[in-house]
Amino acid sequence: MRKLALFILTLVAIAWGATSTASAQSGALGPQGAAARSRTAIVGFTASLTGNVNVESTRQTNGIKMWVDDVNKAGGIRLADGSVVTLDIRFYDDESNKDRVQQLYTRLINEDRADFLISPYSSGLTDAAAVIAEQYGRVMVTAGASSDSTHDKGYSLAFMTYTPASRYLTGAFDLLAHLDPSAKKVAIVHERDKFSTDVATAAKGHGEGKGYEIVLFEGYASGTTDFAPFINRMPGDVDAIMGGGHFADTSTFARQLGEKGIQAKFIALLVAPPEPRFGELGAAALGVIGPSQWESAVKYSPEAASAAGLPWHGPSVSDFVARYTERFGETPSYHGAGGYAAGLILEQAIARAGSLDTAKVKEALDGTDMLTFFGHTRYDTSAKRHGRQIGHDMVYIQWQKDEQGKMVKRVVWPADASTAKALYPAREQAAAGPSQLLTSLVDGLMLGFVYGLAAMGMTLIWGILRIINLSHGAIVALGMFASYFLFTHLGLNPYVGLVAVAGGGLLLGLLIYPVAVHRVVHAPHHLTTLLATFAVNMIFIGLGTALLTTTPRNIDYSLGTARLGPVALPGTRLMAALMAILVASALTLFLRRTRLGKAIRAVASNRASAELMGIPSSRVLALSFGLGTMLAAAAGGLIATFFPFTILSGESYQLKSFVIGVLGGLGNPLGALAGGLLLGMLEGLIPVFLPVSWVPVVEFVLFVLVLLLRPSGLFGARA
Repeated sequence: MRKLALFILTLVAIAWGATSTASAQSGALGPQGAAARSRTAIVGFTASLTGNVNVESTRQTNGIKMWVDDVNKAGGIRLADGSVVTLDIRFYDDESNKDRVQQLYTRLINEDRADFLISPYSSGLTDAAAVIAEQYGRVMVTAGASSDSTHDKGYSLAFMTYTPASRYLTGAFDLLAHLDPSAKKVAIVHERDKFSTDVATAAKGHGEGKGYEIVLFEGYASGTTDFAPFINRMPGDVDAIMGGGHFADTSTFARQLGEKGIQAKFIALLVAPPEPRFGELGAAALGVIGPSQWESAVKYSPEAASAAGLPWHGPSVSDFVARYTERFGETPSYHGAGGYAAGLILEQAIARAGSLDTAKVKEALDGTDMLTFFGHTRYDTSAKRHGRQIGHDMVYIQWQKDEQGKMVKRVVWPADASTAKALYPAREQAAAGPSQLLTSLVDGLMLGFVYGLAAMGMTLIWGILRIINLSHGAIVALGMFASYFLFTHLGLNPYVGLVAVAGGGLLLGLLIYPVAVHRVVHAPHHLTTLLATFAVNMIFIGLGTALLTTTPRNIDYSLGTARLGPVALPGTRLMAALMAILVASALTLFLRRTRLGKAIRAVASNRASAELMGIPSSRVLALSFGLGTMLAAAAGGLIATFFPFTILSGESYQLKSFVIGVLGGLGNPLGALAGGLLLGMLEGLIPVFLPVSWVPVVEFVLFVLVLLLRPSGLFGARA
């Protein structure tokens, strides 16, 4: 009996084990056991956490993160065989730099083993990433990029989320024709990058085809902060102004249009107007129209999809807006929505492909024809334009005032999607504009005073120490940041804070001198001091880039606009010119009337004789270097009140200071002020007769001529 019982128990154990094994295998292989077969797909991209497209890129990244979280919370992407794919993201800061983009996408593929890619923000960066995606055979959904030319290169794995650039501003001409058939004169000023140039070129052709006269068509370099030369070239009777580029430059362009009192009836600008922060410009934003890929007021819905015979995928508009707002503390712009939509496009393609295989997902993307909260998505599958978006349409928003006088965004075009009528004319049309020559001259003079102040610091150091200070530009930039932080964090008026900025510049110079300059100031070769100050420059730029990033900042401070007859004088520029005159006058009085100033002049004239007279030349040299850095920092603090800036912004002012020093005579502070005025006038007047891009050419031709014909400078003593 015992043997029989043992035999029966053994049979039961074997049967139970077999059943358990079968159940486990069934769970692993069957539809109900997908968790056992789940895997993680890695989605890689770069984001501009720093640099000139930081604002737009940050919002796009927010949208991507929210999409990934939504997919994973819902249990992942369920494939046809019942298995589940969860998502993980890898991303790096591309610093808005094309070269870095290619390095990082290569790293995402080779080191992070990314299965799929999403593009960086901006067409230029995306174009650089598309090469890598194609080279390594990875599908890339391009969010935040709309340049047509990227999809004209025969790439087969890049798929566009946005409406192409060629259709960005064409609708603005259609809206203008709807509002005012009599309007004919249009000025287009655009950033000279890939995306903006594509948009502007297509808009120009569309406008001319509709009978518009393009009275100005000109591009500006990325990073431009002074738009006065372009604004002054616009005819006084221009009906419409279009163009712009990305958030930082377009916002500055709009602000300066307002400061200059430009009275165009219609203003349509790229990228910046749909952003919530654009409304902070106040009166300068009023009436400005912007093309938008998406707005929270759009009416896409499952019902609309059903009526159009299209499948619906993803959350509703209201659900997305509510959850994005709750998570990130702001209403989503099209940049955030575009990041999420790019994820939805990839998600539905993986689901329909039933696989993570690149070829199958590409085939699914080719067949995409659906509606989401972002709108219609469908792709051109021809070899010539493969992956170009052909389903999505733009909407146009305008900043208006609500019943309480608060700035709000409203959809004004197309008519069937509008939530309000367009404000037209956006601003009262001026009867007649002032002379371009007069306006440009006054603008140049105001800017010239600040240029002169910056150059006084460099030429003072040269005149006394015989050193060319290559850290001059970095100190100008530090002055900008000092003024910015005093204003934003302490609420200090930027002109009151200028005293602290100047004092900080003096102390900084007194610190730099013994550390980097004193030991080499008597070196027989100028190269030694050049290398020493260049090292200081690189230290400041390196630390500034690491701690302050290269994202543009600006001091949001306005003094309104004064008028000199018909000429508009932006208050901040006028005040900067007056402060520059005050500082230059104080320096002149100090050097000529005080005992210490006379000691500085004595050391500059003859150091050995001054020492024989009991003047401590080492202390005088240190003070002189400090005075030079003080003037540089003060100039930076003034420039920051009307131009956006980064830690790299000082380099252009250092270059201008060289030119001014040669024009006015190196070692002659008053000559530097005069040279600054001359350079400012040139920058103001040249664009009246030539394209703005000719300004540096003319300036440096003059620079070389003065070096050849009068080496001591126009205002220096003859050799």
